[in-house]
Amino acid sequence: MSFGNESLQTGQTSVMYTVFVSQVVTEHELIAHSNQLETALQYGQYSEFCEAKISSSTTPHERSVWNFLHATFQTNTRAELLSLLGFKSDEINNKVM
Repeated sequence: MSFGNESLQTGQTSVMYTVFVSQVVTEHELIAHSNQLETALQYGQYSEFCEAKISSSTTPHERSVWNFLHATFQTNTRAELLSLLGFKSDEINNKVM
């Protein structure tokens, strides 16, 4: 789309304007996911957000990623991470002592 200036009579000054026309494509699913994240961030519901993502994960890898992220929001992060890696924290403590 283009716009042009009309012919000017002698003695008139020319003013140039720029017009931009753009098309915005909206993906409703992306907006819904964004709103869920914004709500979780606003209210500090990090753990609940991760739990929802874990339950909606479609692949084992995706589920593992969200489990590890979820573990970082738990009160005993170290024990949760060790458990996800296949270690038992009480066995490790016994071996260390």
